[in-house]
Amino acid sequence: MLSRFPLRAATTLPRPTLARTFITLPPLLNRSNFSKPGPPPLPPSEQAEFDRLLKANQTVGASPAIVEEPELHKDVRRGPKPEFQGEINPKTGERGGPKNDPFIAGDNDWQYGGRVTDF
Repeated sequence: MLSRFPLRAATTLPRPTLARTFITLPPLLNRSNFSKPGPPPLPPSEQAEFDRLLKANQTVGASPAIVEEPELHKDVRRGPKPEFQGEINPKTGERGGPKNDPFIAGDNDWQYGGRVTDF
């Protein structure tokens, strides 16, 4: 049985087209501004104002020195308040020992600074 379409026609590849598409875009910005690294230059009046403001901000005493105390995170464990001041425990006479008795339990629990120690 003969076919309507010859085998050769089914196996041929499409021919490449010679026509090319060209995309033309209008020039967006002047390319001379981008030939150097950094931002594009300001107009002379704005550059003079920028330099004046920059110099005024860099003078000594232009802004008061901000002294910030280091802030502790809200979850920092500060521990219990000491039971006495100084180096000597008035109850035991111990020098340089702990400021709190770790065995005094608040609710029949062996805890020190909120941490259980009886395990």
